[in-house]
Amino acid sequence: MTILRRLQSILPGVLTALVLAAGAAAAPAERFVVADGDTVWLTDPVIIVGSRVPSALPGLLRPVAAADPAADAPVRSAAELLATLPAVEVSQRQQYGTQADLSVRGSSFEQVQVLLDGWDMGDPQTGHHNLDLPLGLADVSRLEVLRGHGSALYGANAFGGVVNVVPRDPAPARGGELAFGGGDAATRHALGRLESGGGDLFGVAGRAWLSGGWFRTDGDRPGTDAENWHASARAVGRTGRREIELLAGYASRAFGALDFYAPFPSFEHTQALFAGLKLRADLSDKIVIEQRLGGRRHRDRFTLVRDDP
Repeated sequence: MTILRRLQSILPGVLTALVLAAGAAAAPAERFVVADGDTVWLTDPVIIVGSRVPSALPGLLRPVAAADPAADAPVRSAAELLATLPAVEVSQRQQYGTQADLSVRGSSFEQVQVLLDGWDMGDPQTGHHNLDLPLGLADVSRLEVLRGHGSALYGANAFGGVVNVVPRDPAPARGGELAFGGGDAATRHALGRLESGGGDLFGVAGRAWLSGGWFRTDGDRPGTDAENWHASARAVGRTGRREIELLAGYASRAFGALDFYAPFPSFEHTQALFAGLKLRADLSDKIVIEQRLGGRRHRDRFTLVRDDP
């Protein structure tokens, strides 16, 4: 019994190796002596890969990296914030988060699954549009990045990794903010946000926020101009052990696409619309039922020669 208790404290990889050793008597083995003279025999090394499937924290072998927009980083969009994380590469085809390609651990931009609070944001047309999110950076609470394969849980697009954009929770008090900015090349932007604070509606305690933003620039050279705007809202209500959440947003991006696919003064206009509803019921401390309903619509119009469509 003493040996069994000690073996239970050894890593799962050691226990797996013991099973392999029992069926491979001909394989060469190494002997390791642990505390109090106990001996463990190991065969060939066993490689264990972590998983995003829920598990106890002490046994989690692959961490999830998170980026906080509130951190002191010189970024203006979710794409730029992602670029600050290790093993993540962001190739911006336009500035201010207008369009960007995402790569995790050397994957292509088609091999990263993008989620918005758990909802699938993957674009069936092309991975160039996976980061066409209907949220501004001020609406994001954090960005979670799972480095490595996650296809078992999130589908084929999660071959290289998974990015989950977590929206900001509504504030408990009423308020708002308004910001303006500008710079060279006729660059200017504006952001606005309203918080409803806590309140009751039909017996449901809830909070909500409404946000919007606008950005425009002439670019540093012809064909690099852009004009973007977005509007989004989130409402969360709770009664007893049940919770309901509504998240919706719209984004429009019109920009010069110089040399994107050919040496022509091209132009592109994309529109993204999303709405999602989530219902959650805590039946007990260990049993939770969550239902989701959501939809995403994306439109893309590309003009090869801008002045001669």
